[in-house]
Amino acid sequence: MRPTDVACHVTALCAQTVEKALKGYLILNRRDARLDHRPDRYLRLLLERDGAFLRYRSHHPELARLFDTRTRSAVVDLLSQTPGARSGARTDEPNSEYPWQVEGEWRHAPADAAHDPPPDVLGARLELTRRVLDALDRLRSAAERAAPL
Repeated sequence: MRPTDVACHVTALCAQTVEKALKGYLILNRRDARLDHRPDRYLRLLLERDGAFLRYRSHHPELARLFDTRTRSAVVDLLSQTPGARSGARTDEPNSEYPWQVEGEWRHAPADAAHDPPPDVLGARLELTRRVLDALDRLRSAAERAAPL
């Protein structure tokens, strides 16, 4: 693994964790998620004031605190690093989880842009992932206590 691969892998795994946590929360609310890497498209629905999209409407205040404007922007930015995120449904775009070859030479994912981002960028991505995962796990736990699934 080259040094620049580290940022690529950290970014990809953070994006995957946030993606799966959001999709899991959608399933908990009896909602289907599209089979793509962009569950952030559902944030608007999860945050509607009337909570109509939510099975557990009492979760709305916690979701609103978690997904404030700054966090929503960071989630969108993180998930935009996933394969095909910038080009819609393309499947031939290089996968940001693994290096790939072009004309016999190893190339790297868009996530690392051929250089390591500053440590504070990776730290921010890790912190964002932890906050989203922890908050959605607390809501899952609360839902299980309220109504066993």
